[in-house]
Amino acid sequence: MREIVNISIGQCGNQIAGKFWEVVADEHGLSPLGVYGGNSDLQLERINVYFNEATGGKYVPRAILCDLEIGTIDSMRASPYGQMFRPDNFIFGTSGAGNNWAKGYYGEGAEIIDYVLDTVRREVENTDCLQGFQIMQSIGGGSGSGLGSLVLNRLREEYPDRMMVGYSVFPSPQVSESIVEPYNAMLAVQYHIDSTDMLICFDNEALYDICTRSLKISFPTMTDLNHLIAITMSGLTTCLRFPGQLNADLRKLAVNMVPFPRLHFFMPSFAPLTSRNGQTYRAMSVLELVHQVFNPRNLMCAIDPRQGRYLTVALVFRGRLSMREIDEQMLHVQNRNAQYFIEWIPNNVKTAVCDIPPKGCRMSCTFLANNTAIEQLFKKICQQFCAMYKRKAFIHWYTAEGMDEIEFTDAEASLNDIISEYQQISGMIFIAIPFLTYDGPPETDDPVGDPLGISTRTEAFTVSKSLLTSGADALERIISSYKEIAELAGHTNRVYTMLHVFDECAHEHYQRTPITVSEGQHEHSLTSVKRKLATNQRAEGQIIESEGDIIVENVPIITPNGDIIVESLSLKITSGMHVLITGPNGCGKSSFFRIVRGLWPIYSGRLHRPDPSNFFLIPQRPYMCPGTLRDQIIYPDTIDQAFVDDNKLMEILNNVELQYIVQREGGLNAERDWKDILSGGEKQRLGLARIFYHRPKYALLDECTSAVSIDVEGTIYERAKDLGISLLTITHRPSLWAYHTHLLQFDGDGRWTFELLNTEKRLTLKGEKERLEAQLAGVPQIQQRLNELCQLLGEDTMTIENQQYDEINDD
Repeated sequence: MREIVNISIGQCGNQIAGKFWEVVADEHGLSPLGVYGGNSDLQLERINVYFNEATGGKYVPRAILCDLEIGTIDSMRASPYGQMFRPDNFIFGTSGAGNNWAKGYYGEGAEIIDYVLDTVRREVENTDCLQGFQIMQSIGGGSGSGLGSLVLNRLREEYPDRMMVGYSVFPSPQVSESIVEPYNAMLAVQYHIDSTDMLICFDNEALYDICTRSLKISFPTMTDLNHLIAITMSGLTTCLRFPGQLNADLRKLAVNMVPFPRLHFFMPSFAPLTSRNGQTYRAMSVLELVHQVFNPRNLMCAIDPRQGRYLTVALVFRGRLSMREIDEQMLHVQNRNAQYFIEWIPNNVKTAVCDIPPKGCRMSCTFLANNTAIEQLFKKICQQFCAMYKRKAFIHWYTAEGMDEIEFTDAEASLNDIISEYQQISGMIFIAIPFLTYDGPPETDDPVGDPLGISTRTEAFTVSKSLLTSGADALERIISSYKEIAELAGHTNRVYTMLHVFDECAHEHYQRTPITVSEGQHEHSLTSVKRKLATNQRAEGQIIESEGDIIVENVPIITPNGDIIVESLSLKITSGMHVLITGPNGCGKSSFFRIVRGLWPIYSGRLHRPDPSNFFLIPQRPYMCPGTLRDQIIYPDTIDQAFVDDNKLMEILNNVELQYIVQREGGLNAERDWKDILSGGEKQRLGLARIFYHRPKYALLDECTSAVSIDVEGTIYERAKDLGISLLTITHRPSLWAYHTHLLQFDGDGRWTFELLNTEKRLTLKGEKERLEAQLAGVPQIQQRLNELCQLLGEDTMTIENQQYDEINDD
């Protein structure tokens, strides 16, 4: 069976996924709980394309739902079909991306990507013959664009031979939900060019016009728009899921639709698109379906295909239809509109027919077009991007997340390359027209042998085509050279900056140029943390070596940029204490580790701490050094410095539940590219093995078990405590509360608390919070249903906001 794994990313992607799974489950006769209740064996024959069969006759979607904030995920859980999904496949962050591509790619997204990939691997392992991935996202937001780009990049590395099909909502030409959409779209498209095999483009403006103009819906909702995308996605894979006369799968579609590797951006359409009241006045036929899907007003992205030409076209018909009638209609369309089709691809229309019609309809047609007019979409993004970028507007939000500004110019160059490639194809088409359609007096050197001048015109066309091709190649070399020079300049700048910082540190000069905000300017932060600037940049604090305790006395937490995160921190950590450190992103958790370890200077106050050899830091993504498996365990020691034998190393691996890896990889002396062959969880456990080898007095653990299962995580913590290691852990996982004695909590506004940890009380509060969140997630659906009932009954609508306002007035 050719299975497909579905990944939905961000708020838009998950809302599309919710509607898509409703459509697919309904076609296969599944209830909202995943239980089969259909009436045909054909519904179950190929159900494994999208579903895994679980115990008790339940079918579970092969879906992974990701977002960087929990709100959308909670809404999916509370939806009618929320119980159908596997609970482990809901993946979410804590603070969201804030419409920032860089935060989704480098910040919050980087923290959960390993967990996403582990979940993908688990789903892939349950397939017999994986065909590829379907990825649903919006490239205008932060999570969809940033995290989506990161997921695409990593999936292409791990599964290079599988199909990657994207369903992306582009920023609408006239409707914008975020000011920085052009930046996000520009950066995301760069990854789609290199990582996807097919990208189906939608935009909300075109979908809204279809709802109002064709479906006669006065006030379309996002549910209506998502339903259009869902039925289009369902139609493209219908031949995988049901029998038909001409079958097509994702790879066949790609082979027939993509003439050049980078030109894989498609415009979709669907038929029938008719209002409910108008259905009784139209007789649906193949002719009507073809007429609707080729109508520019029914395309689901705001582009006029008549301004370009069709490279390839694919149509998937559903229903009991005559192949002869379909072939006749396709031939008629091509002959009647020959000027809109490429001449040098003879059979550029691909058709597939599935015998099973969609529910509630006798026949349907899903349409994909690879048209050179798609460059209009990219030009609009480029124009909006350049308007802001030439003034460097909003750039600081992206660079603050660790992104290099050179990435903007690289993304712009990639998009301009795509535009040039489409224009190059259009140029070859248009230069051929005057030579092939010339109807003036013949220009010939041989009136007898060539009275019509065909040889002369053919020669002129060949020469012009060669000149055009050479010119396009020269332009491509210029663009490619600029890209390489810009990349070299970026690398050179980074190396210079690094050497400059090293030189300053050697001279104990830590001053940085801080990012300032002009007085009186209202700052709209993309994060929830506001930082104040340090006025004193001289490091005047004292570091005093102690016997074993960590004593912090009025020490501020200040970043290298001079931003004060915490004005004054005072606490005492003794040997045997296990401290849990929590708080929102950017509040000072990891910064506290850097100060204690001595990586950052102390600007005031006093820090008593043991010798640095008593500390060992395990980050969320441990470094896998080149060398053998033995080298990974004893890092940063070398083989000459190792002080334990192989039996002890096996015991260490057993402590982190990795003893099986020795046999799997061929022994402790096996050399591998460990960062690529190990999963995220295995890399984290291998990093934790280092504390069992070095046995420090204090282990600084920075989200180092985010990809490790809860039971293994608990076992490792218990074994580390048994060795007398004091654990200082940064985490957001409640499962770790039970292994700590004290809590250091930052609130993100510069305040902090340090107290004994009451695990039972915090778990009770956590449970109450989750119940309230689940209840609040269902409020929009209740309000929507209330409005519908009031409309049906002809009564006034009582909204929750009005009711609260009345109660306040009564008080």
